[in-house]
Amino acid sequence: MKTIDEYLELPYTFEITPEDNGTFFIKVKELTGCMSVGDTLDEAYSMIKDAMESWLSVAIDEDDFIPEPEIWAQKKYSGKFVVRTPTYLHKELSEKAEENGVSLNTYAVSLLSRRCGIIETKDNIISSLSEIIIGEEKDYKNSGVTSYKKEVPVPNVIHATSIFKRPCEDIREN
Repeated sequence: MKTIDEYLELPYTFEITPEDNGTFFIKVKELTGCMSVGDTLDEAYSMIKDAMESWLSVAIDEDDFIPEPEIWAQKKYSGKFVVRTPTYLHKELSEKAEENGVSLNTYAVSLLSRRCGIIETKDNIISSLSEIIIGEEKDYKNSGVTSYKKEVPVPNVIHATSIFKRPCEDIREN
């Protein structure tokens, strides 16, 4: 088992949040409950080192599990996984792959990649709209206007529901 000093040298993840009162809340992501507050960033960093020392001391004394730093615990991916599908879906995917002149594996990777791209695009749109709306709400609150109504146009990018209704058909913009 490692010593406290050895654990303190490991690259744990610090999450720092500035508070409204000017202080800085800091916690160690991997060590549940290990947190502190400082008046400055330097003080917060110093305080979390003390908190880590106490947290690790108790964990070692109690023979509790001490997680590794997140950066070390990241999984290694081989690029392979098994998917069980109903026979009708297997047949439909195989036929579509053949129509497109590619292997079933290539076709499945293409569909999964496209779906991931749709999700990322949707998340980016939502994030952008949130920034616009929040920015306009701040402007409104500071303007002295007594009522405010804003209609935000939603871009017609891709209707993802077609994926669920007809998983093997092309996804097209409407």
